[in-house]
Amino acid sequence: SGSDDATVRLWRVDLGSEASALLGHTQPVTSVGFSPDGEILASGSLDGTVRLWRVSDGGLILELTNESVGVRWVAFSPDGVTLAVALADGTVPLWAAGTGTLLHTLAGHIGSVGRIAFSPDGRLLASAGSDQTIRVWNVEDGALLTSLEGHTGSVISVAFSPDGTRLASGSLDGTVRLWGLTAPQTVAATITPDFEAIARFA
Repeated sequence: SGSDDATVRLWRVDLGSEASALLGHTQPVTSVGFSPDGEILASGSLDGTVRLWRVSDGGLILELTNESVGVRWVAFSPDGVTLAVALADGTVPLWAAGTGTLLHTLAGHIGSVGRIAFSPDGRLLASAGSDQTIRVWNVEDGALLTSLEGHTGSVISVAFSPDGTRLASGSLDGTVRLWGLTAPQTVAATITPDFEAIARFA
């Protein structure tokens, strides 16, 4: 878990007790995410850094710096090779998780990027922005493939379907939109709950 007190804490689910506290961030921690094999934990903070921690002993592996731009979200690719970071300046750096090498910087949103998600095969990345759009990127070369428009509020959540053919987006406009990626500008369905919408496939 990440906290406003700038700490990251690992918990024993079976006991409900704290296993360790990871210290080093200097501002609130906004996102945490495990690598697919569960051996590495990534934490992102408003201090502009992403830290990669070894889960077994809490040791710091890498620190990635984003020029003091606040981190909103972190996500590992399905194979654990790439780490994507959503930043408050509207960009999404893609880092090599093993070396800390910057691979690409995805730029195009106006305003902050609040959520990101890899497709199940790891070839695509979707980013959700405060500019009311969802952008779909090619991970290999960083190219923008499409921009999905239709929400009337900040997009705060995005998720691929398990087969990778659809994308769900949730917005502060109170709707969830389902997009067919074979014809991206076509909305498959719009769901309107009575609260801020969070998109997630089961």
